[in-house]
Amino acid sequence: MPSVAFLSSEVVSTRTLYDRAQQSEPPGPKPKTPMIAGATIGSVMGVAYLIGFTIYFYKRWKRKKLNRQIEAGQATPKVRPEPKEKVVIPPDPAVLLGQHEGGENLSAAR
Repeated sequence: MPSVAFLSSEVVSTRTLYDRAQQSEPPGPKPKTPMIAGATIGSVMGVAYLIGFTIYFYKRWKRKKLNRQIEAGQATPKVRPEPKEKVVIPPDPAVLLGQHEGGENLSAAR
């Protein structure tokens, strides 16, 4: 089995890395900005989720209540509006003029 030789300057202990990491931190108290931003955004998102779930479950409750009343004959069902006329896409002018057949795949000549 081959042996591995390390030079003493290449070996870095974890203690040395830990000391270097602590030296790189600025002196004084830790910055509070990330903590404040996280707390603010987290609380705003929590309130948004709470409002969203409240609206969702309220609408669901109202829909179930209305469906029960409709089944019992106490309420009239919603009248759905009649669909508007469908838009008719005109046929290809080349087909109308007899230059090509309908459904024919055409590609530009290169």
